[in-house]
Amino acid sequence: MKRLVVLLALVAATVSGCSFVSPDPTTEITDVAATLNATAVTNEGGDLVYWFEYGTTTDYGSTTPDRHITFPESDDVQTRPVSEFITGLEPETTYHYRACSETGPPPVEDRTCYAKDGTFTTGPAQPHRYVAMGDSLTQVGDPRRYPERLFSALEDAGLVDELHNIGENGQTSSGINGSQLTTAQALIDDPDSYTTLVTVDIGGNDILTQPLCLPS
Repeated sequence: MKRLVVLLALVAATVSGCSFVSPDPTTEITDVAATLNATAVTNEGGDLVYWFEYGTTTDYGSTTPDRHITFPESDDVQTRPVSEFITGLEPETTYHYRACSETGPPPVEDRTCYAKDGTFTTGPAQPHRYVAMGDSLTQVGDPRRYPERLFSALEDAGLVDELHNIGENGQTSSGINGSQLTTAQALIDDPDSYTTLVTVDIGGNDILTQPLCLPS
């Protein structure tokens, strides 16, 4: 059915001569974030301004920034996928959204969006992790190690609430690509959490193991 709707929209474009965005399913949905998707369609070419509106009702209330697409001048139907990542959502909440467009940049108060309404539901609240991988750089700092300082800033911004510092003193690239990567992958793949950030420090100990890289 989704393909039929898009096909009809493309046929309409070839008949009437217009540019618009057609909503696609929302992806990468977590407890507090999602990626809104659409397909921009034109058979006129030129500039297209698009944005998404979203909220917990069909009054929406939140709007993403304007994005601009320039299509080559052509009578043929042209399409281009567009998307926008949004965050700051509430867990286990159904949101309405629509994809809007204009062929010019009119004042916001003069816009009219006739796009079809869509919905998605965020997942249950889960921990958001920061995973720090690497060598001794993850283990030194005064008074705190840098992953702890970075975690504190991210936590204050509401982006993470768990730190997993799995770095080890003396670790080399082979070790990081081995057991440490296995541990990190298990943390990232844990279905009961979301991993927001991964940092990797690597390289210093590899140089120390290569005599040709050391001063004589």
